[in-house]
Amino acid sequence: MKGSLKTILVLALLATVSLLTVGCNIYPEEQNRLEGRLYFHNGKDQAMLIDSNGSLICLSSDTKGAFEDFNTGDFVEVKCGAMLESYPAQTTISEIKLIKRGDESSITAEEWEKLSEVYPDLADKAGE
Repeated sequence: MKGSLKTILVLALLATVSLLTVGCNIYPEEQNRLEGRLYFHNGKDQAMLIDSNGSLICLSSDTKGAFEDFNTGDFVEVKCGAMLESYPAQTTISEIKLIKRGDESSITAEEWEKLSEVYPDLADKAGE
């Protein structure tokens, strides 16, 4: 009787450890994909995404120089983690992909207006 109880306890322990190990890998950190237009304030120091809904999202990256090949007005797709609930929203990107090259003239008056809420020095462009 003692041997079978010991076997059952060992099997139960192994099953529990197996389930915990597998369960931790089933749901990796959720990744979001967003599309929108980039805006850089003060050079490449501050990257902002104006998404398809007109929301502003402050972007950062753990990769040095992640934004070097991009310019204000470029339409991009980013892969990012969780969004911080702030205004503007903030997230860290893991990937960025160019969809279409753009420039400052690619940013609409409505987008300039939205950006001027965060960067008051852009109010002139919102009125154009």
